[in-house]
Amino acid sequence: MENFISNEQVTETVVLDELGEALNIEAGGRLQTGDATAVSVESTLNSVNVENTGLIESNQTAIQIDGIGSSINNEGEIDGGFNGINIANGDTASAQIRNEGLITSASRAINIGGQAGVVNNFGLITTSADPRNGTVYGDVTAQNIVISNESTGVIDVGTGNNGDAISLELGRAVVGSIDNDGLVQGRGLPGVANPENQASALRLYTPTERGRFTGDINNTGTFAAENGPAVIVEEGITLVGNIDNSGLIESANPANGNGVLFEDGSNFRGTLTNSGTISGGRDGVNFGNGGTARGNLVNDTDGIITSTSRAINIGGDRNTVRNRGLITTSADPRNGTVYADQSANNFRIINEASGVIDVGAGLNGDAISLQLGAHVDGSVVNRGLVQGRGEPDGPQNNATNQATAVRLYHGDNAGDVSVFDGNIHNLGQGILASETDHAILIEEQVRLEGNIVNTGQIISEGNDAIRFDGDVVGNLINRGIISSESDSIQVSSLFNGNINNFGNLVATGEGIDLDGATLTGDINNRGRIAAVGGGIEIDGDASLIGDINNSGAILSETADGIDIDGQFKGEINNRGLIQGAQAQNPNSSFGIDGLGADNGLTINNTGRINDDVRLSNFDDVFNGAGGTVNGEVLGLGGDDLLIGGDLRDTLSGGAGDDILNGGRNQDTLTGGAGSDVFVLERNYGNDIITDFLDGTDLLNVSALNLNLGQAQSAIDQARQQGDDTLVSFQAGNTLRLQSFQLNNLDIGDLVLA
Repeated sequence: MENFISNEQVTETVVLDELGEALNIEAGGRLQTGDATAVSVESTLNSVNVENTGLIESNQTAIQIDGIGSSINNEGEIDGGFNGINIANGDTASAQIRNEGLITSASRAINIGGQAGVVNNFGLITTSADPRNGTVYGDVTAQNIVISNESTGVIDVGTGNNGDAISLELGRAVVGSIDNDGLVQGRGLPGVANPENQASALRLYTPTERGRFTGDINNTGTFAAENGPAVIVEEGITLVGNIDNSGLIESANPANGNGVLFEDGSNFRGTLTNSGTISGGRDGVNFGNGGTARGNLVNDTDGIITSTSRAINIGGDRNTVRNRGLITTSADPRNGTVYADQSANNFRIINEASGVIDVGAGLNGDAISLQLGAHVDGSVVNRGLVQGRGEPDGPQNNATNQATAVRLYHGDNAGDVSVFDGNIHNLGQGILASETDHAILIEEQVRLEGNIVNTGQIISEGNDAIRFDGDVVGNLINRGIISSESDSIQVSSLFNGNINNFGNLVATGEGIDLDGATLTGDINNRGRIAAVGGGIEIDGDASLIGDINNSGAILSETADGIDIDGQFKGEINNRGLIQGAQAQNPNSSFGIDGLGADNGLTINNTGRINDDVRLSNFDDVFNGAGGTVNGEVLGLGGDDLLIGGDLRDTLSGGAGDDILNGGRNQDTLTGGAGSDVFVLERNYGNDIITDFLDGTDLLNVSALNLNLGQAQSAIDQARQQGDDTLVSFQAGNTLRLQSFQLNNLDIGDLVLA
């Protein structure tokens, strides 16, 4: 049955109560019923068609749908004071709405309840006053909701009003989808019209403990809010589906403007994929603080996530952020461009090769800033660019901004120590960089239980590249470049693990600086450490409980290759090159300097040391067999064992009872004060002993396997040459005892076995 209203006004309610019955409002037709419902759809497969310039108007509900499979096609105007179109709540009602005209209300333009509601909008859906809950509203009784806003479509709360554009109050099992290719506009302030309003473009919420929406949200147009979040998934909502944005999601208010907000207690079982722009005045994307909001984010190659404060806030559980595009801020970020709150439990941040996380040129702040709770499982992986900018706005170890690429700091609610259980990896051609601050900063009251691995570049243009003020249980492994205008690596905390360099450390300060630190583990260098200051420094009250192993190059332009000024319980094993700045600082720079060591040193050199080696004031061992020293080996106090290499060595024992073995070739040996033993190896060459003291010092010739007669024969054939005595204990080899009289040399000066 067909009902027609054509170029006339009808004031009585039209009831469609027969199967397939239809109402057609033709051009110029007006159905205006005052305080009564204009159209009541009560049967099955009913339809209402409104042509251009047609009008359905009521001070209450323009179209009430209680029937099944209804169809509403509007090219004109549908205006209801209470509801424009109402698909009845709590019933079996269902309808498909196609709008190419105007649907409006002073309260709700469209109410979706019942079995199913499908909305296809090509025109304008709006409200003329603050909407109750939403301009388009899904009731808690609705079971299936599909909303498609096409490229010409606008769903708008209305200029000057306050409320949500699309507001879905969800029951426990709602199925549907939301597709926007046009404009969905939230307006005004949250909570003004209704305490529950968020003033969002799209809102998912529940009045019960649990609500569930199964379906995807796709945006190729614009979701926008003036003040509230553009898209919000509230506490208690489980969203099973993906959010795909290739358009614009935007909320500019710096106080509460979020592009996308997942509240604490929400559960997003899908992925937010952005290849468009997400912009928030406060946060671009916010996984709400509290430790329960779940969800994943992928910012794709063409994607931009930005904010005037935080581009991304991580405060939930099992959150993964993967970036292939640009994440940035347009003003100084609050805490970090990407920030993890101390309530976050478990997260991963992955910046791919095409990805950029950048504070923004001319701004000040951290690129990735992780405020940690008591125990956090997480990881940071970078293959692209992570750029800290500007100047820190306060001292380290507080809640203010620094200017790092990656920062880990203690949360106020975490107790004495925040534990970060995970790794920081800078891989491939990845760059972690800061203009003025540390590239990586682990602050006080933080313990990193994991590894830092670099195969790319870690760069600081104004401070230490990597600084540990907090503790570490793990390893630092460099296979790339760590470059700094200060120290490449500074440790001032407890570090339980190894520092392994296979790449390049470049510094205007020290290469590796242990400043008040306790490092339990080894420093292994197979690459190149090139520093203007010391190559490796153990300063002040620092301790190294482990070895320094070098098979690469440790180079200093103005200071020591290795400087031990603290406690060192281990060995220095050199198979490569260690070079100090003797040419620039004669007598004040050393290849290895142990003057300030708190204990004796053991140095094994099978490589090359270009500069003097100064040992400690304790019992030292220097074993240079198989290596070379282009300089002197200087024992100080203590009973030292000094063994030279295959080339010309200069060994000086200093105070104490020392043992000096020059090895092969022409060596110069000085025992210093104390009772010293000078050891001659086979083929010892042409050695010189500068201060052999008769009756105090000894010559150990046991390696030559001389019997008493052979030893005495060598003494008998010795000769005086000026103030010196020349003696040969092996054919082709000589020993010069400077300032020593021949008649004082006897068999008692020798150790034969």
